[in-house]
Amino acid sequence: MASCSGTTKKGTPCKLNALKGSDYCLIHIRQDPNAPSGREAIEELEGRLSETAKSVLGIAIMVGIVLSVLIKRR
Repeated sequence: MASCSGTTKKGTPCKLNALKGSDYCLIHIRQDPNAPSGREAIEELEGRLSETAKSVLGIAIMVGIVLSVLIKRR
């Protein structure tokens, strides 16, 4: 595993391991010039959550329909 390319507040090199697919650890990921801005990261997360929410809502509706049909059959 590669070491983090970030620097500490004192200016010394970080000794932590870099995250998979990055040259920086979790603490110093903001020092990565290729990392998305905070706004971009939030917008991406909102997009994924809204798609997930849509899927969950669709499943809940289908379960409700199936349950109502099963209850009416009794």
